[in-house]
Amino acid sequence: GEMSYFTRLTCASLFLSTALVAILIAAVTLDWYKSSYVFKARGEKLQDTVFINSTQVWYGVTGYDTHITVNGVTRKTWTDWGRNMPRSFEIFHVILAFILVALIEIFFFMLCSVLLLIQGIRNKVLFHLGLYWFRFWRALGAFLILIACLIPFFMLLDINNAFSSDILYCELGQCKRFQDSITEERGAYTITNSEGKQVQASLSVFDSWGPSAG
Repeated sequence: GEMSYFTRLTCASLFLSTALVAILIAAVTLDWYKSSYVFKARGEKLQDTVFINSTQVWYGVTGYDTHITVNGVTRKTWTDWGRNMPRSFEIFHVILAFILVALIEIFFFMLCSVLLLIQGIRNKVLFHLGLYWFRFWRALGAFLILIACLIPFFMLLDINNAFSSDILYCELGQCKRFQDSITEERGAYTITNSEGKQVQASLSVFDSWGPSAG
């Protein structure tokens, strides 16, 4: 009947809302963007490509995590967003703000859905609003949640312009394109092979950047 329809619809809304809350909470804690700068050597006298060093940076809504690896030792540094990168901070600050707005909207939506499971309250709401306006306000609430969830992703698309503004002399890579990778040859490089001998190799730089897989 009509009541069972509302019950099924409300339960489905609660299930989707709970899943969306979990996704948004994960979005606050996980990384959104990553850049990687890796030096490797390769040559005929090397059995395989040899890792030299790397710098990797993961960007999240509260700061960025830098991993610098040299001679097999990795040094990790966490940096909160601050005045040293104001444009990037602004973008992630807006992202965090809209995530919080979306969470508030969802919790309010869930509260209303739970109340609608109570038959007495549901009957009063339908009596005063009518079925049309009830569906209208429910659809409007879902639309506002959708907008609040989409804005952070559109804000992230401008991150390369923010990097270009915040990082001095940044003219390539993440400062120009949202996602890509390039390989640059740096010429001859002397390295010790697996037999302990000094050999000539070719030094290459692998530069990649784009949205993080989380």
